[in-house]
Amino acid sequence: MDVALAYKSSVSDERIESRLLFENRLCLIGRHDELKNCGSPVPVEALSRYPLALPFKGLQARDMLESVLFAHDVELDIRLENNSIHAILDLVCSSPLLTILSGEAAQDINELKAIPIDHPESRMQGCYHFLKGVYQKKATQAFIDILTENNRFKTVFG
Repeated sequence: MDVALAYKSSVSDERIESRLLFENRLCLIGRHDELKNCGSPVPVEALSRYPLALPFKGLQARDMLESVLFAHDVELDIRLENNSIHAILDLVCSSPLLTILSGEAAQDINELKAIPIDHPESRMQGCYHFLKGVYQKKATQAFIDILTENNRFKTVFG
């Protein structure tokens, strides 16, 4: 593998170099009518009030959520777990369930609103990753140049 596109892991590996493409926040996402009385940003303690559809543990957004909740005595009302972000967002569009994902997940869905979670560790960093000291092919470098040129990553992939 020449390069990987993923959120930056909370676990570092000295063999892997990560370079930032964009930053985002973990957000409470739901239909506008479901979030009309919700403050912005959402306090971590308030998350227990909402019926949630979440990705399984192991997905970056869920692991980050677990990290945010670790220091708080908050029990979530999880109604459904699924590893398909598209399926979760479709369900949130058509039900009173909410989800907690990167705010970018709901960016192009008019029915949904994303409200940031009020916690310093709720920031998510989208990065490209590669092995340190390994030769980079010209095609890989050209791809990275396209991604980083004027922050085109959001335009091409977001």
